[in-house]
Amino acid sequence: MNRRPTAYEAVALPLSYTGPPLESVNQGATSRNRSPSGRVGGMDLLYTLVILFYLGVAGLLVYLVLVQEPKQGAGDLMGGSADLFSARGVTGGLYRLTVILGVVFAALALVIGLWPR
Repeated sequence: MNRRPTAYEAVALPLSYTGPPLESVNQGATSRNRSPSGRVGGMDLLYTLVILFYLGVAGLLVYLVLVQEPKQGAGDLMGGSADLFSARGVTGGLYRLTVILGVVFAALALVIGLWPR
């Protein structure tokens, strides 16, 4: 009789696996970049510090953007303004710090994205 297998029989068919034993695969995944004593390696620590610094820069950047007073309305977006780069006093310092933190944020995002794992 040529009958099709039931769903249970089709799932219960033996599968052949020719890779390494599963215990070694799982062990390698959990002990990645760790020393034999179980401590985290230097590159993991550096990566963690970079991520924490990145989060700090992101939080400070959000704060600085929210603290600044708006200079003009949305109508000046396309026309450009003569005093865009001539900020003075505290506002000028906040503007410069925001630009610097924006560049640092972008650079850190690039570094984190290209970090080998």
